Formats: sequence, C-alpha cells, structure tokens
Amino acid sequence: MFLVPFLFLSFNREMAPFHIDLRFALVAVGVVCLLFSVHALFRSKRLSLSGLERTYLAYFACVLMSFTAIVWNNQQLELPDYPGLAVVHLLNALAVVLVILNKDLLSFKKTAVVLCASGIILAASQVAVYFDVDLSAFLKSDEVRVMAQDKGQGEHLNFFGQLFRISGFAEDPNYACLFNILAIAMALAIRRDRPRLASITVILSAVGVMLSWSRTVVFGSVGIALVVALARYLKAEKALYSGFLAVLIPAAIALPFLRIDVLQTITTRYRLWENAFDLFCQSPLFGNGLTSFRYYNASVQNGWVVHPHSSLWETLSEFGAIAFAVLLLLYLLSLYATVGSPFAGFSVMLLILFSINFDCTYLQIMPVVLLVLPLSVDEGEETQGKSTSPELSFSGVFLRGGNPAGARS
Repeated sequence: MFLVPFLFLSFNREMAPFHIDLRFALVAVGVVCLLFSVHALFRSKRLSLSGLERTYLAYFACVLMSFTAIVWNNQQLELPDYPGLAVVHLLNALAVVLVILNKDLLSFKKTAVVLCASGIILAASQVAVYFDVDLSAFLKSDEVRVMAQDKGQGEHLNFFGQLFRISGFAEDPNYACLFNILAIAMALAIRRDRPRLASITVILSAVGVMLSWSRTVVFGSVGIALVVALARYLKAEKALYSGFLAVLIPAAIALPFLRIDVLQTITTRYRLWENAFDLFCQSPLFGNGLTSFRYYNASVQNGWVVHPHSSLWETLSEFGAIAFAVLLLLYLLSLYATVGSPFAGFSVMLLILFSINFDCTYLQIMPVVLLVLPLSVDEGEETQGKSTSPELSFSGVFLRGGNPAGARS
C-alpha cells in the first residue's frame, strides 16, 4: 500500500504523470497507514527497537529540529525551496516510522523485486530520451533535466563518448547511475528465484549505467565490490566495514582543505564545501536550519541557490554536529545489519560513498538502502523467506500480507 510506491519513486523520483507529483498522494496514503499501524501497535503492545532503528529516528529528530533553527540563529532560509524540501524530509520520516512499525512484514526478495521493476522503468525512460521520445507528459515540469549536455569541460560524457548524459525519470544522471547499479545489485541477489526478471534488469540497467555514466559511482562500485568480496572471504565484514568508514569519512571531510584535484568538477565542490564549513561554524551543534545553505551560498556566490553536493556537509551546515555524529552511527549500524548479505552490504557502502560527493539527505533512496534493506536481510538472499499469516490488513500491505502486529518480540 505504501512501501511499494515509495520504493518505485525512490528510483523514478521525477516521474509525475500529467505533472502530478505522486509524493503528495504518497504522504496521504502514508498517514492513513500510520493510523492503522499505531492502532495495531496499541492492540499488540509489542515494540522493540534495534540500535539501527533508534539511530534513524534520532537522525530525523535532528532534522526536524532544524526546521525551527531560525529561532536560535541569525541565518535566513531559502523560502521558495523550503516547503518542497520539508515535505520530502517528512515523507522519509513517515516511511521510516512505517517501516519500523511493520518490520516483521519486510521481505528482502520482494523488496528486491520491486526495485528491479523500478530499475527497468528508469532504464526504459533513459533509452526513450536517447531516442528522442518526449517524456514531458510524465515529468513534474519542463525544467527537469532528462539530459545533461557537456559544455566542453568533459563533465558530461557518457560511456560511448557522446557529449551528454541521460537521467530519465531519475532527474540527475549521477542519481540515475546510482539507481541503475543498485538495481543490478538487487537483480543479482534474486537471480536464482527470478532469473528472467534479473536478466532483464541487468541488461537494461547496464544500458542505463552507460547512458548516465557517473565515474564516481561506476569506479566506486568496482572498489566496493572488491571490499565486500574480501570481507566475505575473510569472514571479517564488521572489521572491514568499520575500516571503510574510518578511512572514507575523515578523508572526505579533509578534501576541501587539502584541495586534491582528482575530478574535473571537484573545484566547484570545494567551493561549496568551504561555504558549508563557514556556515557550520556559525551554529556548529544544532545547525542553521533546512535550506540555510542554499540561502547562504547564494549570498556569497553571486546568487547561486544550490545544495552543497554532499550529505556530510549538508548535515553539518544545516543540521549540526550532533546530527552528523548520528548520521555516521547510522552508516555504521546499517553496514553491521547487512553482515551475511553481500548485495545489501554493497548497496549500503555504495550509498555512503555516493553521499560524499552528492546530497542524499532528502532522497527516498536513503531510508530504502539504510533501513529497509538492512531490516529485511535477516532471512538472507538464498532462503525461501519467512512464513506469514494469511491475514491481510490495511496497515500490513507493505510488500505482502501478514500479521500487522508491527514488531518482532
């Protein structure tokens, strides 16, 4: 009822038939599901929260606190962007609560199936754009970037060397590449149970990767796959996952100060991250509020309203150091929860790597990868799944029917 369209829109985030933003309808459905879930919780009186679940709730508490940050600091907010960003953050928070209340109904395989189908639609939209099919009737506005043209700096070259990258319903080619590779990972996870779906997903999503071609995502995926394979071989997933974060996060924070020019577009990133650091210093503990970076960057950089292109710096500048510490703990616990599930572990690590150079804080893929996949992997990719009661409730129609009690004992 809620999670299936939420998963679908996490990949196809700009899909809007006849310019209707489906996320607003999803909020309404989510609120109804929340009422039924809370009712089921009161009836069962059972709810146990893992460290991962508590941490995600704590992170959103920090985010929600930032909504009112204007009360304790002197920063102004980017009011035109504020309502939309507030809605998507609230939608993600709603999804997190619903997933936690209905976590006993999650199925890794069925989640993977939905993500594969979502990846197929995304890749099909990219192919359609490549062949000049007009998708404007299915997009939120004509301003959505279904194709990024190269301006002679080599920042938008696809795998075939053409001077453009295609994003389709993902809106941004970097996001599209991430979603394509996540779809491939999910396809490989269910290749034995759903071979045809897996094959179609791998083929189309591989084409999508070549059309969107984010070098950070592609080459990062190769490195992460090697880390996951080594961790499985050595049976030391927690140790290597911890080492991955211990090396990656400090290096990412240090980049704008070291100014290592490793990417053609990194100079712009450095300027944004330096501005984010300056803003962070003005309210380090609790942040400066949602959209405050956009306003601040516009005030110091010729009116350029943009996010900092980094989940780390977005969190530091807008939500504060406490939220940043919670986010790092969330990363770690999400990785730990995927031990024994290489495809889920790969997905979490790839999202973490992606979050260094791109902003994921408001994307629906964030709770999908950091919460839905980790909570559903206890059955493993190779098992036949959990047995469930045939009862089907309104609040329990996440991915399948079952007892809507809402918690594991």
